[in-house]
Amino acid sequence: MEKIREQVEPTDFLYGFHEVLLRRKDAEIVEVASSVGWLSRWINRFFQKTLAQNFHLLSVFRDMGFRKRSICCFTNIDSIALPLSFLKLLGIHHFHLIHVSQGLTNVFEGSRARRIHASGVGLMKLLLSPIEDLVVLGEGAASSIQQYLGVRSRCVQYGVDTRYWSREDGTSKISEPYLLSVGSDANRDYDTLLSAVFPIKTKILTQLNLSSPRDQFERVECNNSLELRALYQCSSLIIVTLKNVSQPSGQSTALQAMAMGKCVILTDTKGLWDRKNLVHGENIWLIEKESVEVLEEAVDYLLKHSEVRERIGRAAKHTVEQFFTSEHMGQVLLERMANAEYAMQAKLI
Repeated sequence: MEKIREQVEPTDFLYGFHEVLLRRKDAEIVEVASSVGWLSRWINRFFQKTLAQNFHLLSVFRDMGFRKRSICCFTNIDSIALPLSFLKLLGIHHFHLIHVSQGLTNVFEGSRARRIHASGVGLMKLLLSPIEDLVVLGEGAASSIQQYLGVRSRCVQYGVDTRYWSREDGTSKISEPYLLSVGSDANRDYDTLLSAVFPIKTKILTQLNLSSPRDQFERVECNNSLELRALYQCSSLIIVTLKNVSQPSGQSTALQAMAMGKCVILTDTKGLWDRKNLVHGENIWLIEKESVEVLEEAVDYLLKHSEVRERIGRAAKHTVEQFFTSEHMGQVLLERMANAEYAMQAKLI
């Protein structure tokens, strides 16, 4: 929080909770540290085998087990939310649980789907049942949860800190233009990116292990969001290549770059989070999945037509400011918490 107050880091990854902290004196952040020991490892192995999901039950019980007076609990980590829900099933907790889920059904879509499906669906449904507000960050994710688990969820658009990402830091334009790709989640499609040939260098910021890229690709590092912002600012185009999953992968990278007025090339997957407000050729450039040729053509066209690139960038910035801000997400969270508090008080009357 100190880095956010000093504007060294954005509010993005608090998922709107910064608005709660600003407006409610009774709100706090609880850090759940990982547990060690044979029992913790055994529990995690069981859930990894059953659901391809970590399950930090002992950590959650240690750090949250005795917070009996909590009215509402908010989390955005599946491996924390599911144990919290389990504690609610056991009657240990009675708070209203709001969980922003990311990629909860990816396992049912992947190569392990046939083996996991029979044993995992029932368990997942049971664990999700005590969650009063299951939130997802895209229309595709909501459809996937309904399809595979028969569970209803609420779609809320993820928002970024537009004040942070729209502010230029005085970095001067470098003489050599470059493309930029950012992202470390497993749903990035770096195979397609690394197979393409572009007319200018491509910088890649990722923690994933990649096959040795050709000379036209350069691995870069960032120590903080200020350095990432400078990379966005000096780039010619942002490329976000994705695998076709329902999770809205690439969301933060795309929206951060768009908030800076950058033209973003994004794979059109079933996880595209808002088809109404993200329009190809207007505020974003969508490409078909796993097509090296289409990616090369998109980059070549946009580099040659700077007026199109700049027009899309301006529209992208406006779109983010209208529909994808962290303040908007915070307002939704405050409303849900207020409703939970009202419902809890009604039960006591």
